[in-house]
Amino acid sequence: MTSRNFFKANQIVHIAFIIGLVFFALISFFLQLQGFGSLGQEFNTASVFIVPVIAICGIIASKLTFKRKLNDCIGKTSLKDKLTEYRSALIIKFAIIEVATFITIISYLLTGDLILLAIVGFLIIVFATYRPSKEKLFLDLEL
Repeated sequence: MTSRNFFKANQIVHIAFIIGLVFFALISFFLQLQGFGSLGQEFNTASVFIVPVIAICGIIASKLTFKRKLNDCIGKTSLKDKLTEYRSALIIKFAIIEVATFITIISYLLTGDLILLAIVGFLIIVFATYRPSKEKLFLDLEL
């Protein structure tokens, strides 16, 4: 695999994750406009407190896990091994933030609370900043 294909594949994975989240959020929004049911005030109140904690924990966990996996990458001697480990570190980072976003979207779908939709937007923006690039790779792997 050439370096160009490596970067393109990483960017495609990133964009695919984001598109999936945006579509799910839009579907949830339109379902709420159509009057999708709510689970009650107790769930609404609990979700407004729990979901932001999940979102923050997801952001922190994705960064910490990525840094830990990155240390494994730096220890590799061959460039091919470093790139393979780097890609798996990126996918794990993406997956963790995606889980937090999915939980937030599902909570919005069940409650209809627009605060949760704002948190979804924030998480998608954070996810967008995780976009892989050559510059980030060189900085991350200390090349």
